[in-house]
Amino acid sequence: MHSVDYPKWLNFLWFQCIWFVAILGREQTQWLLLALLLVHLALFKDWKTETKLMLLCGSVGVLLDSLFAWHGVFNFAEPTTLLPIPVWLVAIWLGFAGTLRHSLSYLLPHPVLAMLGAGVAAPLSYFAGMRLGAVEFGLGDWQAATLIGAAWIGIMPLLIYICNWATMPHGDLQRSEALAAKQTIE
Repeated sequence: MHSVDYPKWLNFLWFQCIWFVAILGREQTQWLLLALLLVHLALFKDWKTETKLMLLCGSVGVLLDSLFAWHGVFNFAEPTTLLPIPVWLVAIWLGFAGTLRHSLSYLLPHPVLAMLGAGVAAPLSYFAGMRLGAVEFGLGDWQAATLIGAAWIGIMPLLIYICNWATMPHGDLQRSEALAAKQTIE
């Protein structure tokens, strides 16, 4: 179903590379981040599906972090242009989306585990970014952690749904929804 030309451990390392390049280099590393994202897509036989997934899931994250920035939960040192969040944070979201079918695929059939993991790991990731000077929080640490964790718990089911939908052959979505409705009734 998911034809990939590189192993899950390499996908995990690829995302870690994106995260560190983005957090440590920020605006100065935009071209390197773009290159890393393109290398990821180039390794796929079905790069169109992967691109669709990354753009859809990445958009959810960009919207979430944009809302946080608009409401003062996040503050960034460098000025932003088109979005209220910097380009490097968009790259992190696209990179995270690029892990969903691969190094994080074990979470897809377990949405509750994915939600709990995201509720803990996401605030830790944002706090690591804060410690490295990439972002400041407009709230106290505990309030920011609670809000970030709750938001990630809330978006994980949507990200899983998008991942499943984006990778489903055309027409299978209706059959899948009918099967899910039938199982709910039984």
